[in-house]
Parts: sequence; structure tokens; C-alpha cells
Amino acid sequence: MHLPDTIQNIGVTTAAMLVVSLLPIPNSICSLWVTFTIASVIVAGFMALWNVHLDSISMIILVVCIGFSVDFSAHISYAFVSKNKPSANEKAVEAFFTLGYPIVQGAVSTILGVVVLCASKKYIFRTFFKIMFLVIFLGCFMALLSSQCF
Repeated sequence: MHLPDTIQNIGVTTAAMLVVSLLPIPNSICSLWVTFTIASVIVAGFMALWNVHLDSISMIILVVCIGFSVDFSAHISYAFVSKNKPSANEKAVEAFFTLGYPIVQGAVSTILGVVVLCASKKYIFRTFFKIMFLVIFLGCFMALLSSQCF
């Protein structure tokens, strides 16, 4: 797999996530934040540091895992736009306190569910663990960080 193919696939996936996030989130700015959060979870640099090569297996796993990071940012954005507070700061704080802990719980439970794969000798399982860990960790971090940037 070549880098241009991967960038194209991730770009198409991110654009699709923008369209999908516009449906349930009634605020286009928040949908753009969700898309930015998804785009910022691109883990190619960390993959190189963790000795994961850019091949068809890692690209497929990366594109599939992007869907997991959508959950975190979409939920926090929807909580933000649905709060009835007078200021954006109050809405962000309430969204963070309402959904911050469940998002962290979901991330930790997902990571714990795949951590057994790191002991595997098979390339595909180790690669799946590494990419899943990076996407879930960075997706959770960026969603919680973006909730404070509204």
C-alpha cells in the first residue's frame, strides 16, 4: 500500500463521517469539530514509532477503527448542542461532566478488551491491537479536549 492511497482512503472516510455527523447533530459547527477530531486521530506517526508498517492490513484496520473515534466526539458534541445553558462555557462544562466519565469508561473497556492481542505472535493481531489502542486512546483524548474548545 502506498501513502497516497492511505491518505485518500482516510480522507474519504473522514468526509463520510462529516456527512454522517451532520444528520444527528443539529449544529454544523459541532459537526465540523467532530470531523476535526476524527482527522486528528490519524495515527500514522505513532504507527511508525511502534513499528507498524503501512500495508493493506494496517490501512484496513485504521479505516475501521476511525468509526470508534466517531462515537466519542459525536456524543460529546451532541451533549453540547442539546444543553439549555446560557453560555457556551457552561454548555461545554456540563457536556464534559455529563459524558466525560462514560467516554473514558468506554475507551478503557475497549482497550482492555483488545489488550490480550498484544501477546499474540501473529502480525495481524498485534497490528490490530496497536492501531486500536492508538485510535481509542487518541480519540478519547481529543474528544474530551475538544469538549473544552467549544
